[in-house]
Amino acid sequence: MSVAAGIADGKIEGPRISAAGAVICMTGGHGWFLGRQVDSPWEARKAVREQLLAGATCIKFIATGGVLTHGAVPGNAQLTPDELHAGVDEAHRHGLRCAAHAIGTEGIKNALRAGIDSIEHGHMLDDEAIELFKRNDVYLVPTLTAPTCILEHAEDGKQPAWALEKARVVAREMQLNIARAYRAGVKIAGGSDAGTPYNFHDRYAYEIELMHRLLGMSPQEALHASTAVASALVGLTSGTLAPGEPADLLFLERDIAQDLATLYRPLAVLKDGSRIFDRAG
Repeated sequence: MSVAAGIADGKIEGPRISAAGAVICMTGGHGWFLGRQVDSPWEARKAVREQLLAGATCIKFIATGGVLTHGAVPGNAQLTPDELHAGVDEAHRHGLRCAAHAIGTEGIKNALRAGIDSIEHGHMLDDEAIELFKRNDVYLVPTLTAPTCILEHAEDGKQPAWALEKARVVAREMQLNIARAYRAGVKIAGGSDAGTPYNFHDRYAYEIELMHRLLGMSPQEALHASTAVASALVGLTSGTLAPGEPADLLFLERDIAQDLATLYRPLAVLKDGSRIFDRAG
């Protein structure tokens, strides 16, 4: 799934249509330039079928506004409850996983009631949403780095004022609410929303650091959320060292319980048993 070129280095450029995106949104809504726009429950079903035909294995529904689409208000619900119910039902009938971009309170709960598998962001969740998360066994992917990185570079002049203001609102809500959800027992899975301004894939350790610093997770819990829990969410391997399991291994100098920053300086990385990175060269 493509994103607007240049966005990761702090620029917000014009829209580009994704040729293989599995994003479903309302017409003119947040992320309209990334995926399929729909305006009814039947269109939501048809859009899922189109994505199934294209080879998608996960459908992302845009349940609320967001930060990086001009005019979209993060707190506002977008896809209607009926559209979400229809789309999620159609996806699940075909064995597809369903995620929802959802920042605002109403949209979060609309997606949870529709049977979504995970909420991406969830920053304005309330007590009722927490109960729905737990009752429906839904994962929360808080993407703490997304607004944090935007605001850390607010003075560089590359981001429009409207995006910065929305990021400030989202960051305030995030710090108030996500830690509460974690303490209440909501399942937290790691995910960074990499591709948003200054939020790079190779700095994923920052998401783990923020889960520790902002949510109160222990370093081990934050790492577990970003490995085994995230793996379970997307249906990959369990992350265990055992015969028949892929040898995907990260080698560190120190125990993260004593030095979380060691994640930024890995010694080596093995993928399926093959060394793909070695700091020693």
